[in-house]
Amino acid sequence: MRVVLTWSRDPSQTGLERYAKELVRALTPHAEIEVVELARRETTIFGRPLGGYLSIWLQKAGLRRWEGLLHALDPSSSPAEPDILTVHDMIPFKFLHLYQRGVLQALGHIVNLQAILSAGRVIVPSEHVRQDVLRLCGREPEEVDVIPEGVDADKFKPLDLEREERTILFVGDNNPRKNLSRLVEAVGLMKPPGRLVRIGSTKWRHERRRVEETARKLGVELVEPGWLSDDELLAWYNRASVFAFPSLDEGFGLPPLEALACGTPVVVSDIPPHREHMGEAAIYVDPYSPESIAEGLDSALAEKWSPTKLRGVAERFTWGRCAEETIRVYREMMDDFER
Repeated sequence: MRVVLTWSRDPSQTGLERYAKELVRALTPHAEIEVVELARRETTIFGRPLGGYLSIWLQKAGLRRWEGLLHALDPSSSPAEPDILTVHDMIPFKFLHLYQRGVLQALGHIVNLQAILSAGRVIVPSEHVRQDVLRLCGREPEEVDVIPEGVDADKFKPLDLEREERTILFVGDNNPRKNLSRLVEAVGLMKPPGRLVRIGSTKWRHERRRVEETARKLGVELVEPGWLSDDELLAWYNRASVFAFPSLDEGFGLPPLEALACGTPVVVSDIPPHREHMGEAAIYVDPYSPESIAEGLDSALAEKWSPTKLRGVAERFTWGRCAEETIRVYREMMDDFER
């Protein structure tokens, strides 16, 4: 069985990059795989990004015809009518006021929507995203498969490191739906205030300035070491007292599961994908209320957690299982072609 995988490389999209690399690695022993990587080549005009969108679209337009199945690992890398498309979330379509910030972005949403509507089958990482795709795109239920992503429990694991007192860790960029401003307010409301460490890219510069200004006004210590290697990230997961992830919406929510794999307690927004994947292993808060987030952080610090039980939740999600379920979809598609 030959499968062509396309994905758009964007260093700031850590979740997509991890999904693509881990899935390819897990699929390779089971199928003949060809990977077509569409890299963003960012160009700026008067300080505004331009070339990244155009370079991806031009590369998509130039894709040759393929032999075998074509699985686009995200809508931005998908040509028209892919056999299989992975949709990680529908957030840009649900939060248009945050994401439609120019003509190119709007065109990108249209192109991505076309891919979702025309794909033979759609893979999503959670039932939450499946319901969004059914509701917003009118796809038939049998055309959308839920295949959770994985956590590399061999890579993300407990280390013999001392936890840094009242240190709250967040992993991600300054994307507005990540809700960093309210998290900063919540850290300032803790008694006594905590320290917030944010690991991730410097995208969303305007939002980053707002978050940093909020931290200064409230006297919150905000540490931003930037982009780190997996080994450095692993160390922070193990040094933090609590991992916080109060997103307004998510498709899967990989960082909290990586934190759980390290035996670190997590505080997350009370949204369906978090409930779906973490059950009773997390403390849930109202993402729109800094007071609720602060109460959740204080509760997480006060509670006695079993690292073994926390890790057990994350170990249910493996890339091997993700690959097996994906291959099942490939075989079903091949059977359909042969009929």
